[in-house]
Amino acid sequence: MCVPTLQKPWPSSKPYACVNNFGFSGSNATCILSTAPMARTLELSSSATYTTLRLFVLSANDETALKNSMKRLGIFLEQHAELYQYTMPRNLAYTLCQRRSRLLWRVAFRGGYVLWLGRSSKQS
Repeated sequence: MCVPTLQKPWPSSKPYACVNNFGFSGSNATCILSTAPMARTLELSSSATYTTLRLFVLSANDETALKNSMKRLGIFLEQHAELYQYTMPRNLAYTLCQRRSRLLWRVAFRGGYVLWLGRSSKQS
């Protein structure tokens, strides 16, 4: 048994570690940890825009609802531009394409950064 008193690097030969806690009042806990995921790097070019084009998909039950959804997305993105400008296009594209219902009326935008998407959705 080893009680670490300082931070130690994760052992490269072991994919998992077990941490146990035995309390005085009889409460016990065990936690099995795995190595941390690899850190993702930002896909920024020298001009501070995303180099990867993303597909942003919106869908709705009818044309009016789709236009309203496009307008609301454009307004939201303009109001929160500091969050979505360079750091979140991958997450937004994934959520819109994979985690939303696929309804009858659809529109798709291809772009590298989200502020462009906001402008495009307001013009449509």
